[in-house]
Amino acid sequence: MMFSTRRLRSTGRTVKRILSSDARGNPVITNERRRVSRGLGASPIRIAIIGAGTVAHHHLKVLKAFDDVEIVGLANRGRTDISSLAHQYGIDRTFGDWRKMLEATSPDAVFVLVSVTEIADVSASVLEMGFPCLIEKPAGLTSKETARLADLAAKSGCLNMVGLNRRYYSSIDNALSAIYERGPLMGIVVEANEPIESLRRNSRHNSDVIDRWLIANSIHPIDLIRRCCGEVRQTDTLRRAWKQIAPDSYNSSFATERGVLGTFIAHWQSVPGWRLSLYGDGVRIALSPLEQGEIIYSNGDRKAVPVDEVDLKFKPGFYAQDAAFLESLANHEPALPPGSDLADQVQTMQLIEGIAGYPGSR
Repeated sequence: MMFSTRRLRSTGRTVKRILSSDARGNPVITNERRRVSRGLGASPIRIAIIGAGTVAHHHLKVLKAFDDVEIVGLANRGRTDISSLAHQYGIDRTFGDWRKMLEATSPDAVFVLVSVTEIADVSASVLEMGFPCLIEKPAGLTSKETARLADLAAKSGCLNMVGLNRRYYSSIDNALSAIYERGPLMGIVVEANEPIESLRRNSRHNSDVIDRWLIANSIHPIDLIRRCCGEVRQTDTLRRAWKQIAPDSYNSSFATERGVLGTFIAHWQSVPGWRLSLYGDGVRIALSPLEQGEIIYSNGDRKAVPVDEVDLKFKPGFYAQDAAFLESLANHEPALPPGSDLADQVQTMQLIEGIAGYPGSR
């Protein structure tokens, strides 16, 4: 199959890939840009969507940008009427039971976009049925749940990806490129302040999810540690509870396999927001928020971090992420970095559990 981008052909958007390492083990980022362009034959890749919340809109908008992708069904449990969403994206068939949808449509792959509390169970069933899938984060609320899903995927031979769109931000790609133009990445600081008091008062999520908020939501910035720096080899974490029984301040120092020294900071009673700082040879990059930032050089020069056009047209990271998953399906092989599958995500979950002091199972 030839994938082509109906609405984005003029953008020339491609995903930078970390393909190799230099003699010191630092990643080499290629500047080659490419479109999704190989495949399974003449027929479109047929995608079924489970879940019709806000995140489904972002995925559907991207999927409709590809000529050779067909949305064969949309399923949502409960009383929510999804007919308007289906009409908006030209989806002919809707279902109240996702199992019936998969039986009726036999898709090539499934996007699992259900709630945090349901996603592990639904994903397990989809994998047991043998369907490749993109699973929105977090795939489970514990490393044990995620490892179970990884085992199911391995046994069924199902290609899979966990939806962590920040891994595909062009701002982060371009920031790393600016670092590696001058030498290695030396340091990283990730700050992830969450409005925990407001969440406890107003969130639709239950207390189990709020109690594991570092996994439920802060997984995005914490996962960027591994995406940018490689595997974490040493950690030392301090925690303090200011207004809760559980900790609401975290300070974790770590070193990675590439020799990067880093810090993770989260002060949930302070001002909310996510920030990322990268430190290289004579260069520092501050991304605040993560979608945009500034490159600061030791000679005083400053310039904005470039942002690719698709991250302005679509919710940032979604186009590159979904394109990588489609290309994985077309080529019958796992997605290249920065894609992250279930087996890889077990390591992110274990990192979060170490920072948070969560038990590995519940």
